[in-house]
Amino acid sequence: MGKLRAYVLSISVLCLFTFTLKTRAQPPTPVALQVYFEDGFAFPASSKKLFQEIYKKLRPELKFKLMSGSPDEVLNELRKGLSTDEELKVLIIDTHGGTDPEREGQSHTVLRHLGKVGEQQVDQEFLDNFKNLKTSASDDLQIIMNSCSVFCGTQESASKRAKTFLQFFEAQNGSIYGSDVLEVPHSFDDKEFFRWRYLLPDFKMLTTVVGVTTALLSPVLGWESIGAGIVMGALASVMGPSSHALLSKYFLNRGFNFSFKNGQLDQTMRVVKYEDLRKLIKGELSYCENLLNSH
Repeated sequence: MGKLRAYVLSISVLCLFTFTLKTRAQPPTPVALQVYFEDGFAFPASSKKLFQEIYKKLRPELKFKLMSGSPDEVLNELRKGLSTDEELKVLIIDTHGGTDPEREGQSHTVLRHLGKVGEQQVDQEFLDNFKNLKTSASDDLQIIMNSCSVFCGTQESASKRAKTFLQFFEAQNGSIYGSDVLEVPHSFDDKEFFRWRYLLPDFKMLTTVVGVTTALLSPVLGWESIGAGIVMGALASVMGPSSHALLSKYFLNRGFNFSFKNGQLDQTMRVVKYEDLRKLIKGELSYCENLLNSH
């Protein structure tokens, strides 16, 4: 009986040892997490697939996770954080943003529904929303904020807010992108992604313009108003998307990407998101390819 107990005990110890080795040998799953607050206007449900498609192509080693929906739905999921076997490598934030003017000696980056990030600390709302997620963050976490005007103000102030943001996640060697102008989520792409869509007619705009133009001109032109409506609708359906693309390329979707090394600012880069998407996502932005350098 004693020998049997010893045998069972030794088998149990061996199984436990084997399980422990397997557990230790498996690295956590790297995750790219997108937090997407749908509002039906600037952040429609149709846009949230864009990043998933891009990351699957450029960063296939990452498991892409999406938290989207109403503010309550997103926050309930976000506050749970990630699984213990997952590591947050990329955080993508899609919400309305801005920069509060300087108060009490510092400016604040504002992320709607998520909280504020100052030059020295985050506010309580931000802490409550991200405190569980931060435990999964990697040391080289990359953050991309698809939000308007989050890094407005002086460059020095923006860099301090960037540092506060990354310090909260204990990402000593991380990077963060934020705009100092308006953002247009639909045009966050480069020549390989979706640009061909801008050459196609916008049929929703076509039908809308045809209907409105015909109704407005019918008292004056009668049946001829239908032809005028079709002409105006055709022009609007073609020019609308193209104008949108040109506007977003040359005037919108640009800002700063701050990179840190051992907790200290290493590079400050001016990024035109429409042009630099591939390099931004793959971490290939370099000194010579950008306008600004912190050293």
